[in-house]
Amino acid sequence: MHKNIKLIKENENPPKVIRNLYSKQEILKLIDLYNELPTTVNNKKQNVIKKRWLLDYSKELENI
Repeated sequence: MHKNIKLIKENENPPKVIRNLYSKQEILKLIDLYNELPTTVNNKKQNVIKKRWLLDYSKELENI
């Protein structure tokens, strides 16, 4: 076991729920963005597949 796990657990806080952080339209735009993002393989040896951010896709989403 890692020697700092006890210290980490002592400093943990319960999760906080933030309601109405995003509007329904903003959530739908973020979902569309995720679906349109290209996938790339970052580590061919481990086959790590990630979504890559598209520059200048939407300034509005970048601000969100």
